[in-house]
Amino acid sequence: AELAGGILTVSLESGRQMVINKHAPSRQLWLASLKSGGLHFSWDGQAWRIVDGRILEEVVQAEL
Repeated sequence: AELAGGILTVSLESGRQMVINKHAPSRQLWLASLKSGGLHFSWDGQAWRIVDGRILEEVVQAEL
């Protein structure tokens, strides 16, 4: 994993990458990966969550 300029890049042994970065104008965290595509997470007061209710940790765990 590498963190540079507010962007976290996780490189997997398979060669796939997952990128998580903050998007200040929208106040969101964005995740990009080959498996999930692009997802935008908003803080709900308890967790970073997407519209379907999944939280960032669940999505990252499923990716890995």
